[in-house]
Amino acid sequence: MSLKIKDLYALTDEQVQQRHDEASEHTVVGTDYWMKELERRWREKSDRVNGRLARASFILSAVSVVIAIGALFITR
Repeated sequence: MSLKIKDLYALTDEQVQQRHDEASEHTVVGTDYWMKELERRWREKSDRVNGRLARASFILSAVSVVIAIGALFITR
């Protein structure tokens, strides 16, 4: 049985996981299932690394602004 989109969106994450687990007992999966899971995990790791890189870039930019302002005061 399939749900209407608005009903599907109304489910909590736990309810979706429970329905998945119930359906998985009667489902045969192919290799694409596992490839998508590996891709999801890779994307999750990549998002974490990109977040750290973005924070480091922001800090570097802020330090550069402080140094530039300091340089303005020194040269006057």
